[in-house]
Amino acid sequence: MKAISLIASSALLASILSVSSANATKCEWPDMHILDKGSPISTYTFDFWNYGKKHFGDYFPVELAAIGPVTGDFNFNNLGVYYSPKEQTVKMTLIDMDDSGTASLFLDYLKFATYLRSVDKKLDFFKILENYRKGLDIQKISNSDKNIPKKIAALLTMSADDLLKTQRDYVKRKIRKDSTDLDNDFAYGAKKLSLDKKPLQKFFENIITQSGQLHLDTGFKYNESGSSINLLRLIALTRKNNEFHIYELKEMRCPGTELFQTQSNLKIRMNQVSTAFSSHEFWKVAADVQYLTFDGVDYLLRSKQVNPIEKLEIAKLSSDDLQEYANFYSYYLGSLHSNSANAKYKSKLDSNRAEIEEASKAFMKKYLKRLLNID
Repeated sequence: MKAISLIASSALLASILSVSSANATKCEWPDMHILDKGSPISTYTFDFWNYGKKHFGDYFPVELAAIGPVTGDFNFNNLGVYYSPKEQTVKMTLIDMDDSGTASLFLDYLKFATYLRSVDKKLDFFKILENYRKGLDIQKISNSDKNIPKKIAALLTMSADDLLKTQRDYVKRKIRKDSTDLDNDFAYGAKKLSLDKKPLQKFFENIITQSGQLHLDTGFKYNESGSSINLLRLIALTRKNNEFHIYELKEMRCPGTELFQTQSNLKIRMNQVSTAFSSHEFWKVAADVQYLTFDGVDYLLRSKQVNPIEKLEIAKLSSDDLQEYANFYSYYLGSLHSNSANAKYKSKLDSNRAEIEEASKAFMKKYLKRLLNID
């Protein structure tokens, strides 16, 4: 099989100097009142970690207070696939870890479970917790793991050429032929940069051109909803060796886990988490993701990659299929926590699982009632 790269040019990302500084981004979160109350629970990550810290002891025993690297906002959009030239196979990877950090392992599980309850409260949460516990004993999930849902397993059998074609189709959907005007090219609906963003635009474009990429166009957008509301994203269209690529420079705010305990600066925090989750191919889909600071604001630079798992629209599946995915994702999350979970933590989940599940239901019900008026 031909070894090909489906990820960003390493020359592009390696050209960035390490300019991150401690606490460059002020810890400010969006006003709860401007968030869409119909959004999934992932919208309120910062609020969940704040609430969880205050009320954890009201529901759970001290043995579940284990601390370690966490995802911060695990949900059905957190897994993707990429092609590994070294192993010549398609593999699963973690993506979108903006709210990750060091915090409570069980609250990380509860964040996912609460998200699931907002999707379908009829799910069997005892089974979901049971699969999370099973995952705590698995340090790495292989492509042959019997717990992987069939549709995801099928994606893992894709050839390199098939995945490359999927990536090319993805880029084509974002641009239009015979035009270099970003207002028309990008399905994002990105607008041309206003004058006050020109220095950042120039900085972004210089990184691209210095790497040997041909810069074609740049645009920007502001997130209009969710916990990333009002954060800026610069989007660039480039070409190299007759291949089109899309790169993103994404403004970052402090993670939701900051509300649980003070986190390190962006670069250190991400390096800590990526090291802890290294056996799970942390963010491989984005290649050499880089973190930098410009004018006192933290940014993440990455290539924009296709994620075939998103096409499965897991949250819209039947109840039985949704249960299968919920079980697997909790199993995967447990595996992520496997290096940090101590013996007391595992033992408590083994000996008091029924009581812990009842306490979890009470916690989730009260939180969702308070937040979204969901019983």
